[in-house]
Amino acid sequence: MAPGKRFGAGRRVQSGGVATKKLHKLRRQLGIIFQDFFLLRERTVFENLDFVLQCTGWTSRKDRLTRIAKVLEETQLSAYGFRYPAELSGGEQQRLAIARALLNEPKLLLADEPAGNLDPQTSDEITRLIRNWPGIIKQLFYSQPMIIV
Repeated sequence: MAPGKRFGAGRRVQSGGVATKKLHKLRRQLGIIFQDFFLLRERTVFENLDFVLQCTGWTSRKDRLTRIAKVLEETQLSAYGFRYPAELSGGEQQRLAIARALLNEPKLLLADEPAGNLDPQTSDEITRLIRNWPGIIKQLFYSQPMIIV
């Protein structure tokens, strides 16, 4: 591969070669879940998700509301839309991070120790939620070997 050329989501991407107008389309194809969540603390659950959709080119408020409602339901966070991240448990914060990563129905999902900071039961629930999500290529990264009983 030539210097400065990379491939992602089935497309050739050159460093500095992606037009700003098209960047949101590329971002929609990739979901990332971080171990430390990286949630926007000063925004509610709903506002965290709406911010992502706006940044990735969703202009219709009605479409954003519909998509957020669906993802919150699928991640069992429907009742938490107006809470702030600090008001959520660790498992709920991780489900919010997962919801954020899945908003745009990405083709590829990368998860960096998605349950690393959680208790064993919540860790199992989070891992199961990610693995059972349909239609996405998933890559989960763990620094410790997983023990599956």
